[in-house]
Amino acid sequence: MEAASDGGPSSPTPPEAAVVDVKNFTNYLRRIVPLLLEGDPEIPLELDTSLKESLHVDYIRKFLADAQTRCLLVQRTPLKDEEEGDETSSTESGSENEREKAIYTIALDVHYTAPKLSSVAFIKRGAIVDADKKITSQIRVINLNEGSPYETLHSYISNAMAPYFKSFVRKSGKADRDGDKMVPSVEKKIAELEMGLLHLQQNIDIPEISLAIHPVVTTMVKKCAEDGRRPKVQDFGDKVEDSTFLNQLQNGVNRWIREIQKVTKLDRDPASGTALQEISFWLNLERALLRIQDIRESPDIALTLDILKHGKRFHATVSFDTDTGLKQALATVNDYNPLMKDFPWMTFWLQQNWTRSVLHSVPLSLI
Repeated sequence: MEAASDGGPSSPTPPEAAVVDVKNFTNYLRRIVPLLLEGDPEIPLELDTSLKESLHVDYIRKFLADAQTRCLLVQRTPLKDEEEGDETSSTESGSENEREKAIYTIALDVHYTAPKLSSVAFIKRGAIVDADKKITSQIRVINLNEGSPYETLHSYISNAMAPYFKSFVRKSGKADRDGDKMVPSVEKKIAELEMGLLHLQQNIDIPEISLAIHPVVTTMVKKCAEDGRRPKVQDFGDKVEDSTFLNQLQNGVNRWIREIQKVTKLDRDPASGTALQEISFWLNLERALLRIQDIRESPDIALTLDILKHGKRFHATVSFDTDTGLKQALATVNDYNPLMKDFPWMTFWLQQNWTRSVLHSVPLSLI
């Protein structure tokens, strides 16, 4: 020791850990990915080609060595719609030999692209993937199947993460320690996340609709707005007598009716789902219907209907008021929503953080 302080040789610096070779990790991917995304140990040609692309090799190298890059995503994109392509293969015993064509891509972040895509995420446990340790001990693998992300996330949390956390808490005795408030708080947050994902999964989505306006009408409305006046049928001149123009407007109105019916014909069975889902559905439906009503009263829509009235296309204008079902749907939500908005017990439940078993088990029909 004294020799070192007198200028002698110092203690050697520990050598930096060696990063696993890209080729070795690529072979690891060749073993894992086909099993998870193809259900077959055979390596698809498309995967093998993707793993050899220079850009993807750079991504793998960065994932292995860069401490800031913690995730590698391998994504599979089918080249045809499986609903059309699987019908034949599912009925033939030799279907395993008829592998569906797909494209494989590699990225350095986890992201959602489309419902038909499936992915595998590889997450590093440490800053690098060490060449002196087994790859399997340094990597966590998550399979992100096609379909709803809500369903995938809920499945992982409900069936793996929440039970794993609770089991660890019981085994370690952390929940019994005096003054340790973090464990029950985290457990409650996990339960809330699980409940929220289930609600998102089961909720009926209210579609956002778009009513396309004829470009001639749109141009006239903009021009009159610049002039500071309201557009009139007379501004179109002889155009309002043109049967082709009137037919285009009438076809457009028919499309509006079908678009609006996507919302006005929505309904749900009150005996299914939970009270919270029932309330959310009716409140969201009310907002969507009010947006449609605002669109219905816009200058573009009103002017289109005025032109059709002038051209004696009364069937189209009457249908727009009656066939959409907008008035009836608004009347229905107006009957439901005063009750929905005045539920004091819902606020109480949310404030008290009741467990998901309570909220999940109370249908609105029983209240």
